Amino acid sequence: MTPTRVLWVSRHDPTPLQYRELNRIFGDYRIVLHKRPVESAKEVVNLMEEHMTTELVVVLPIQLIEDLNSLFKIQPIRAHMHRTTDNEGAVLFEHDYFYRVKKIVFETEIL
Repeated sequence: MTPTRVLWVSRHDPTPLQYRELNRIFGDYRIVLHKRPVESAKEVVNLMEEHMTTELVVVLPIQLIEDLNSLFKIQPIRAHMHRTTDNEGAVLFEHDYFYRVKKIVFETEIL
């Protein structure tokens, strides 16, 4: 069976726990890290095509994620993290779980 190819779009590398979680979710997989900022959902789609990935893990603004959903029918994966501090008061983020963004709905009011 061919490994799942995953595009990781974030300034940060996956943690060891996140690598293990991706293995639990996908089994055999290959990951492509993209640490540079992206400007649009189309750029993300182009990266997926360039690297021949079928799954997408992102840290992106909500509007870009909504564009991936609505314009390109892509349901990206995000990491749910919780915030802690160490003994010196430095802020740390720890991985809880991954979730797939299936749909985003905005209800707005012009002010």
